[in-house]
Amino acid sequence: MPRVREIFLFDMLVAIAKIEETCKSFNDGDALKHNYMAWDSVIREFEIIG
Repeated sequence: MPRVREIFLFDMLVAIAKIEETCKSFNDGDALKHNYMAWDSVIREFEIIG
């Protein structure tokens, strides 16, 4: 069964919320890059968006 456009948009909104939640505990990008679990999580959410 094909997915409807609204579900794709909802997935993107959830991914953005997860990125924001993960990144708000870091002061800068370098701190995020040195936490491999958080970095991988953020990258995965960007994959979902893209």
